[in-house]
This record gives sequence, structure tokens and C-alpha cells, in this order.
Amino acid sequence: MLQNIFITSIWNVSLNFNLDNLKKEINKITNTDKGRIISNQGGYQSNDINMKTNTHINFLSKAIIDNANYFKKQLDLEDKSILQNMWINKNYFKDYNTLHNHPNSCISGVYYVQCSKESGAITFENPNADGIGYAWENKIIKYNNNTSSSWTITPTPNQLLLFPAFLKHFVKPNLTKEERISISFNLL
Repeated sequence: MLQNIFITSIWNVSLNFNLDNLKKEINKITNTDKGRIISNQGGYQSNDINMKTNTHINFLSKAIIDNANYFKKQLDLEDKSILQNMWINKNYFKDYNTLHNHPNSCISGVYYVQCSKESGAITFENPNADGIGYAWENKIIKYNNNTSSSWTITPTPNQLLLFPAFLKHFVKPNLTKEERISISFNLL
């Protein structure tokens, strides 16, 4: 009998927001905020944004909290989520984000506003990647949840991903001329 232990789960759901209105709100914010550099290599990352004064971002915040509470309940975690911070990411041609995690949070996530197949997938690193690479790499017949040292998701517009804040991840380079727009956040 196969018994799974030490499972790392993510929450992957599609929302139904008006992305045109959200993009207008994002552009107003990014036109006045010089941004910062954290994990982004090129591109733009805003400073933390005010979630209450921006109508469409406020609606998104509520959807994030509702989904986070449900996700945390599935994980048997306390389901009283508090949205700590939120920021905007824009990756242009060849821009990407380096491997990182989100310390001092419980759940982190990303919501995709504008993206396409080649605009930069998100890759999660298996916390057991070192062991898999050392002991199993040349013995793997098929990559799956048990044998993969990483897991890649190609995002689509209106997709919301939630994941444990400790889970290391990176964003592959945007190989299109269209900017990739996402909103990232942390929750307690």
C-alpha cells in the first residue's frame, strides 16, 4: 500500500473578474509607483499596494481571502486569513523572477491578469528536490507527484494560485513581446 507522507499542496482555481477594468486600475498604480527589485530580474514590481482604495483590487482581495480560507481548511490550518500585502508584477520580454519563498507568512499566491503560453510559467521546487536528485534521478521512469524535483504550471488569465509561503518557486522568462501581468500577495 502506497502511503503518502509530507504532502505539499497548492490551490489552483479560475476566477471570473473583468480583467479590462483591473488592468486600468493596475496601470494607474504602476504609472505613479517607481517600484522595487526583490526577486524580479528586469520587469517591474510595485511597492505594496493599498487594497482598500482600489475598487477592483478590493474585490480581488475578498476573493483571495475566501479561497485562502477554504484552502487552509483543506490543510487543517486555522482558516481566518488576513491579507498582509499585495503587489503588482509586470514582466516584459526575457524578464523573469529568481528562486525565492515568502518568509513570515502562512500562505502566498499569485493571480494572473495577463499572460500567454510563453510569457513565463511558474515553477515550484519540491522541498525534497535534493534527495530526489541525489538518489533517484537516473532511476525515474515517469515524472509524477512522487518523483518530480519541480512542478511547472503555465498560467492563464484569471487563474489564482495559492501555496504554502515556504514553498520555493521561480518564474521562467517571458518569451513574448506582450507584458505578463500578475498580482502577488501574502496571507497570515
